[in-house]
Amino acid sequence: MNIFKIIKKVLTEPTDFFTKVKQGKNHLIFAWTYFALLSLFSTILNVINFLIMYYFVFPTLEKDPLLGQLVSLVLNELTVGAYSFKISLDYILGLFLIFVIVGIIFLWIKLFRGKNTYSKTFELISYAQTPSLLFGWIPVIGSGSMVWSLILLVIGTEKIHQLDRTRTIIMYVIPLLLFMGLMILFWIVIAPVWIDTLGKNIL
Repeated sequence: MNIFKIIKKVLTEPTDFFTKVKQGKNHLIFAWTYFALLSLFSTILNVINFLIMYYFVFPTLEKDPLLGQLVSLVLNELTVGAYSFKISLDYILGLFLIFVIVGIIFLWIKLFRGKNTYSKTFELISYAQTPSLLFGWIPVIGSGSMVWSLILLVIGTEKIHQLDRTRTIIMYVIPLLLFMGLMILFWIVIAPVWIDTLGKNIL
C-alpha cells in the first residue's frame, strides 16, 4: 500500500476511500505504521516551528514592555532541550496510547450500534487524523485541520460502521460538548487562580 496515494485518497475522496476500507481486509499494522510516520512528520515540524519561535520571535517579544516579563518567564521555564524531550516523549507514548484511545472510541461506537471491528476502527481513526497530522503544526491553519479530521471521522464512521449521519454526528458531538464544558469550567474556576499566581511571581 502506498502511503502517498492513501493521503491523496483520504483528503480528496474520503467517501470512496472509507467505503473501500470497510470492504477490504484488515490492515491494522499498516494503519499503525501510517499513523506513526505522519505523527513523526508532525513532531519534526512542530520542533522546527518551536525553534523558529524560540530563536526569532520570542527574543523580539521579550523587548515588548507589556509581554516582555511574561515571555522571559516562559523562556526561563521552557528550554529547547526540555521541549524536545517532551515532544519526543509525547510521540513515543502516542504510538502506544493510540491503541487505548481507539479501544475507547470503539466501545463508544458500539454503544451507538456500530457494526464493525476494533481493527477497522483503528484504520478509521488513523486515516481520519491525516489533515491534523499533516497541517496541525501550522499556526491558525492547524485549527482548521482538526475540524477537517473531525469531518473525516464522521464520514468514515458512517461508512465503516454503517451508521446514519445524524446518529454519527450526535455520537461525536456529545464528548465534544463535554470537553468544551470542562474547558469553560477551567477558564472560569482554575485559570484565574493560575494567572493570579503567575502575576505575583512575575512581580
